[in-house]
Amino acid sequence: SGGGCPVLLTEPQRSNVLSYSEDFSNASWNTSRIETPYISGVVSPDGTLNAYTLEMSSGETNGGGVFKTGISISGDNSFSVFAKKKTSKYLALGDANLIVNGVWFDLENGTVGTAYNATGEIEDFGNGWYRCTMKYTLTSTNAKFIYQSNIDGTTSGGVVGGDSIYIYGAMLEAGSYPTSY
Repeated sequence: SGGGCPVLLTEPQRSNVLSYSEDFSNASWNTSRIETPYISGVVSPDGTLNAYTLEMSSGETNGGGVFKTGISISGDNSFSVFAKKKTSKYLALGDANLIVNGVWFDLENGTVGTAYNATGEIEDFGNGWYRCTMKYTLTSTNAKFIYQSNIDGTTSGGVVGGDSIYIYGAMLEAGSYPTSY
């Protein structure tokens, strides 16, 4: 047979509450800063050309992102996305006000940056891709944000028109740690 040892999956079964989690061009996401996939020719962690580019428009000067509203989840949760640096150094994950609930991830060095009322975890997936996870206890919100920045701890300033990162596979699940995507 395969010659390997059998493996037992020991993580809990959970649901991703983010619909269209790989399709950032879907109308359920705010798509104003999403460039069409395949333009970049960047292979996502699943091995196909389906990564999206989160890009600032010409003339913009504050951190740009995408967000999804209408989310209903409470208690401990894990919010994650795969990200790869293009020109912007940081990815930020959080709620509507990231300095209340948010975490910055350094995509250049593979480290967790500033965190507000949350903890961060970054996992190297090779080829410049990281799975960035924000873990916290949700009190109330209905939106999740994915931002880019060049300054740790802020989305104001630090990026200009044309700055961008690659993103793939967002996931939001109930639980104090992330499960497999």
